[in-house]
Amino acid sequence: MINRGYRDASIDDYLKAIRLYLKTQKTIAPSVDEAIEYHSNMAASNLARATVNIRRAALLAFHKSQGQELKLPYLKPNNQIPYFFDENDVAAIFNSCTNFRHYVMLDLMFHCMLLVSDLCNLEDGDVDLKTRTLRIRNGKGGKSALLPIPPESAEVLRSYLEVRPPSRYRWKAILILH
Repeated sequence: MINRGYRDASIDDYLKAIRLYLKTQKTIAPSVDEAIEYHSNMAASNLARATVNIRRAALLAFHKSQGQELKLPYLKPNNQIPYFFDENDVAAIFNSCTNFRHYVMLDLMFHCMLLVSDLCNLEDGDVDLKTRTLRIRNGKGGKSALLPIPPESAEVLRSYLEVRPPSRYRWKAILILH
C-alpha cells in the first residue's frame, strides 16, 4: 500500500478493519465463506455504506494477500442531501466554547474549512498573518493548498498566538495535547 501511494491514515484504516475482522472471526486465517458472511452482516447493520465499503476493500486486499479470490458487492452510496448547520446552530456551537484555544481551533476549522487532520498538521511556518494565508501540507488525497484566512479569524488567531507559550512542536501538540 505504501508503494501504491496510500496515505498513512488509509493504511491505518485498512489495518484496523482487518484487526476487527480477525478478532470477530477468532482466527488468523478466515475462509472466503466467513468473509462473505462477515461482509453481509456489515451491510445489514447500521454502519454507513462508506464504512462498509472501506472494510470491503480491506477484506479484498487481505484475502488476495492470502492467495484467495474474494467477490464482495460494492454498496452504492445513498446520495442523500446532507444536513447543514444553520446560523443558529453555528452560533450555539461557538457560544458553548469556553476554552480560548478550543475556540481558535473551531474558528480556523470553520472559516478556513479545515479537516481535523489539516489542523493537527499545522506548524508555525504554515501560518502567515501578514498575507492572511494558511498552508496545508499533505491534506486530503495528499494534496497541499494555500488557503485564505478571513480577517476576523486572523485577529482571533493573532490574539491566541500572543498568549500561547512558545513551542517548537507541531500544532497538534499545542492545540490538542496541551
